[in-house]
Amino acid sequence: ISRCTADMETIDTLFSSGGISLLAESVRLLFTLGAMIALSLPLSLVLILTLPLLVIFSRRFQILMRGAQRALRKDTGVLNAHLQEILTRPEVIKVFGWEFRIVQRFRRVLADTLRAQNRSIAYGAMYDPLFKIFQAALVALFLIATASPVLEIFHVSIGTLIAFILLFDQFFGPLISIGNEWQVVQGALAGLERIFEVLALPADEGQTIRASYRGGVTRPERVLVEVEGVTFGYAEDRPVLREISLRVDAGFHVAIVGRTGAGKSSLFHLLGGLYRPWKGCIRLEGKDPNEIHSSDRRRILGTVPQSGWMFSGSVAENLTLWDDTISRDAVEKAGHISGADTFIEKFSSGYDTTISDAGRGQGLQLSAGEKQLLALTRALVGDPSVLLLDEATAAVDSATEAAFKRALRIQLEERQGVVITIAHRISTAMEANCIVVLEDGRIVEEGAPDDLIQNGGPFAALWVLENAGWDWREKQKG
Repeated sequence: ISRCTADMETIDTLFSSGGISLLAESVRLLFTLGAMIALSLPLSLVLILTLPLLVIFSRRFQILMRGAQRALRKDTGVLNAHLQEILTRPEVIKVFGWEFRIVQRFRRVLADTLRAQNRSIAYGAMYDPLFKIFQAALVALFLIATASPVLEIFHVSIGTLIAFILLFDQFFGPLISIGNEWQVVQGALAGLERIFEVLALPADEGQTIRASYRGGVTRPERVLVEVEGVTFGYAEDRPVLREISLRVDAGFHVAIVGRTGAGKSSLFHLLGGLYRPWKGCIRLEGKDPNEIHSSDRRRILGTVPQSGWMFSGSVAENLTLWDDTISRDAVEKAGHISGADTFIEKFSSGYDTTISDAGRGQGLQLSAGEKQLLALTRALVGDPSVLLLDEATAAVDSATEAAFKRALRIQLEERQGVVITIAHRISTAMEANCIVVLEDGRIVEEGAPDDLIQNGGPFAALWVLENAGWDWREKQKG
């Protein structure tokens, strides 16, 4: 974002105003120098001898200002990327109980940006005073060099000397202006570097994914998910869910099916603890999802959204969400279950590889399938009892979908957990043990896939439509 906004703005400023000012002041400088040479060539030669000191001074400041501008652009890009992540990924932050860590992380990034900005401002504020001190010192040296004996040698009158000193003062005016405009140039050059870094990024090619797993965690037989008489809506007196009741035992995979507006996503958000029901209650392992402590959330609940959102950082940081209590062994075990370890091991630094550039011009670009498998791995890191999927395989290739199915089988059979899938395709729902059909916020049908098809009810109608090539998801208007 920063490269497309702030960096482009600096380049726009350079060409719209900075470049014109730089050209105008350069012309003014040349005319002043020409007038000084016309007034007295010997005195002008004395002035020219002092210019190397000015060049060294300006060059040193250019290096400092450009470095400060580059650091500021980088840190501003990181800050913007973090803001974007916070604003566009609230579900991930809330579900994984990451609120405290996101605040601490944002404070660190903000502090880095403030330090870089203060340094850039300090260099800009120091330029004019130091330049004027340098100017005064040169005038003093010039007066010493052109003392009375020298005036006789150069055949220069007092009037000519005074006029030359006045021009000498005018000579420094454009130099100071050019120095100020040069700060704009340095900012634009720093922005150009970052933009060209993006343009130079290679195109990404997907990875082939395989998964295998041995061993597992056995959980006792019990009801893991309970939804009792839940009513919920977003606007007063307009409920989107009405008297929903559902019980899911350990080892079961439940698919939620329904047309657009039936209430699938709302139920998903309630199960994830993103909202509170108006009426009724929801319990995961006997606990209200809104009351689960952040230290227990990952053990009880894992979610995989439709899009595998990644944060700025390494693979491991994206999987642990900066939770230092999660061991590397747990991360690698989850990666093995999901099949993500197959492509992670090919990265240059493995789990420590940076996978999001965050405006920094670096970081590995991932395919949609790789992002989804990392999102699944993130959900599995805490060994959750309940795994929520919001059509997580809707936009992935067959290899990624196969890896998902293997991981879900491990979650159900070996870990004895629960999987609840929001299904936008009947083919996805057919993988579940039980299908729940929502219509206008109510459960109108539930049961095993084959039984529902044989019953010829609402699910069977959707099954027929999908097999005929029709998009059944949009709600039909009467």
